[in-house]
Amino acid sequence: MSDSGEISHRIVGALQDRYLVDLRLQGPREVCLCGYVLGAGNKWVLLAQTPTGGVPDGFVAIRRREIAILRRSERADAATMESTGHLLPSYGTALPDLDGTAALMRALASRFPLVGIGRDVLRPKGYAVGAFLANDGGRFWYLPVSANAVWGRKMRGIRPREISRIVVGDTYLTELALAAGPVPPASRHHPWTEPGGIQ
Repeated sequence: MSDSGEISHRIVGALQDRYLVDLRLQGPREVCLCGYVLGAGNKWVLLAQTPTGGVPDGFVAIRRREIAILRRSERADAATMESTGHLLPSYGTALPDLDGTAALMRALASRFPLVGIGRDVLRPKGYAVGAFLANDGGRFWYLPVSANAVWGRKMRGIRPREISRIVVGDTYLTELALAAGPVPPASRHHPWTEPGGIQ
């Protein structure tokens, strides 16, 4: 299924009836996600990620145009949760703006210290983790952090149109943020004003 009208119809159904969905993104990697749709805007859909076992683990914002398949999940644990009235996940506060990429990124970064940025369509292996710091020069600027919880020395830039998903608040990102500690203050300088800055 790739018809945008059919996908929009299923998004509305998932929002109204609060059932678990399986979702696959466009692109050669065919990234698959599972969770509850919490909100939908003109550009983005917000999902409460729900791995096998039924325990929600963070949130992922998905660009609508990158959704290849969205359907009701057939997982056994989903049927059990829904039939027993299990408390379904929520965002906890007012939903972020899902109509614009810049507003969405600012809202997510104001609540969560680290973001995972996926570029699954244009750059299939492009998944970056870091702290969002600025939106300037036609790019989002973030300070990367390694899997070993070491902050990078320079900010990196990414074009908003390249982003297919933004992950926040899952177990991995939460524990990585605790291990890495606060963003080093020096990293807040714009990289294009420094020698060897990002172009």
